[in-house]
Amino acid sequence: MASQKNWNQLHEEIKINLQKEVYLMRELLANLHQEVLDKEHSIQIMQQRQSLLERLNQARELRLVATQKLETLIDPSNKDLKLEQIMPLDDEQTTEVLSLNDQLGALTKKMNQQNMDNQSSLKQERRLKPKTPKKKTAIATQEKNTQS
Repeated sequence: MASQKNWNQLHEEIKINLQKEVYLMRELLANLHQEVLDKEHSIQIMQQRQSLLERLNQARELRLVATQKLETLIDPSNKDLKLEQIMPLDDEQTTEVLSLNDQLGALTKKMNQQNMDNQSSLKQERRLKPKTPKKKTAIATQEKNTQS
């Protein structure tokens, strides 16, 4: 009975933290898009991104802890089980968890692509940006009139 209660609680924790991760990943992707569109506020955009990343890491850590606890309920000797292996496939909540997990994978791919696009755009911008000419020091000289 206690085991089933723990099982349900851990299952719910995993689901809730996956939902948070998906939400935060979407926010991060929007932040990456915003970086391209709004060059003037890039510092604020990056600060927002840092805050989002910290929150994402917290949610991910909580999910991983819950997943590890669930793994020990299933098979204490095996710590490398996949999510599909530790959740009953005929359960509605499992379907939602696996769907959220798939969304995370898709969002990760999109974020990596957007990040590469942003870096490429930045490099291109730097190459095309006209270089400001270096100021040269001018020395004024005066001709001497020599009469012989």
